[in-house]
Amino acid sequence: EQHQRMYGHIQPDGELEITALHVIGRGLIPRIQPARDARPSGNPTPVETRSAFADQASGTLATPVYAADSLAAGMTLDGPLLIEEATTTIYAGPGDRVEIDPFGNYLIRMA
Repeated sequence: EQHQRMYGHIQPDGELEITALHVIGRGLIPRIQPARDARPSGNPTPVETRSAFADQASGTLATPVYAADSLAAGMTLDGPLLIEEATTTIYAGPGDRVEIDPFGNYLIRMA
């Protein structure tokens, strides 16, 4: 009836189509624990050495390249270096230090 008054027509046998819906839910859930890094441990070995430009003073340097899946939590690497992943390449310059935390994040301390 209200639709009839507002829009001037009704379709009593018509289908209802909801085109937008906004819902907010609140409640208590257990704290989520991020998955810990399960990559192998040990001493990382570069897969190759590549020339990479460091800076104006140093120019191009022979730079070790590491495969990300060969690195593990707790490892520390000193630059210069490259770390290759499927979707990104990480560069650490001369004097920089890369630490891998328990969740597989790269913490880069720049020189």
